[in-house]
Amino acid sequence: MTAAYRDPQWRVVRRAVLERDGRVCRLRSSKKCSGYATEAHHVNDVEDGGAPFAMTNLIAACKACNIATRNRRVAERARRYREGR
Repeated sequence: MTAAYRDPQWRVVRRAVLERDGRVCRLRSSKKCSGYATEAHHVNDVEDGGAPFAMTNLIAACKACNIATRNRRVAERARRYREGR
């Protein structure tokens, strides 16, 4: 867990995102999607320049979808690295 997720500001923003999205998973990217959001997902990764605490860069996600999406992004970065891009 990065330091940003321990920041009190993160907890406030995360809660606001979940409330804004009605605790409904907006990703729906995993076969194991529960539909019930417990996490805030960065639309644009912080590593790629996405704002870490911006409500406009966050959507509600269930844990399964958040993990599946993160794993796909990590695999894509690894693939690009291996190809020298």
